[in-house]
Amino acid sequence: MPTTLQEVQRRLNQDEPSYPQLAMELGADALPHLATLANGRDPMLASKAAYLAGVIGGAGAVPVIEAAARRPEPAVRAGAAAAVRNLDARLAEGVATRLLADPDVGVRKVTVQSVGRLRSPAIDERLRAIQRTDPEPMLREQAGRVLLQR
Repeated sequence: MPTTLQEVQRRLNQDEPSYPQLAMELGADALPHLATLANGRDPMLASKAAYLAGVIGGAGAVPVIEAAARRPEPAVRAGAAAAVRNLDARLAEGVATRLLADPDVGVRKVTVQSVGRLRSPAIDERLRAIQRTDPEPMLREQAGRVLLQR
């Protein structure tokens, strides 16, 4: 049965959706609808859409996550930041490096947590910059810990 925007929206509007289950059930067919939601008016739904796209993964998820990463609301950008942990480093690199430079400390923090397993020279360079110059001491320490695990 084809996935509809309304079905994806209904499933994401649950209080605590099971993202792995939704990813398995909806699959890549949901990605165009998730892109619509990531660009929509509801910030909470946009954040959930970005995260689900990350769990679904693959190249088709990247535009959804990138759309959420460009939103003005920090909570939506944080959802995008959380989503990058599920992507291959090659796919995540562009959006992850942009989110590591986000003006919001919360978004940077979630991104640092998300990129821990991603091996990328560009991501590592951005982490080193955070470790040296971020105004938040906690974030400088966190970036240093991630780099030590490499």
